[in-house]
Parts: sequence; structure tokens; C-alpha cells
Amino acid sequence: MSAVGNTVAVAAGSNHSLILDADGNHYACESNADGQLGTGDTSIMSYVESIAAGIRHAISLKKDKTLRAVGHDYFGQLGDCTDTNRSKPVRVYY
Repeated sequence: MSAVGNTVAVAAGSNHSLILDADGNHYACESNADGQLGTGDTSIMSYVESIAAGIRHAISLKKDKTLRAVGHDYFGQLGDCTDTNRSKPVRVYY
């Protein structure tokens, strides 16, 4: 991962990790059982300001102040008004 020398934040779920670099790039690694890595590869998205990891989901605050969530959604924790697991980031409505 190219973020290691440029890392500004790290978040860990129960079986996945998130890294945010100074350029606003968000990376993820480890288990993707519920789609919590976002795209199935290492890079999720760019223009990210902040990250958080749940047990099997991840949430990102983008620089435009919108929230994106990905992963397990059995209890509605992704905030997209569904209970559908997502492997690609969806907008959180608040």
C-alpha cells in the first residue's frame, strides 16, 4: 500500500482495517466477507476526510461532507434506508 508513509488515520473493524492518507485516499485490507472493503481490491475511494470501521462495515466522511458506507447492513447501520449489504460505497442519509 502506498499510504503507509503518508498515513493520517487508521481504523480497525473486527477483521478488516482502513487507512487514510494525507491526500484523502482511503484504503482497506483483510476480510471482505460482507463487502466492507468496498470494491474487492485495496483502494475504496478518494477525497476522504475521515474514516471509521465497525464490526463488518466501514464509513467514510468525504471532503464534500457527505458520508459513504459499505459492508454488512443487517441492522441498517449503513444508513441508506435499507438492510442490504453493500460491496460498493453508498451515500448515508442523515
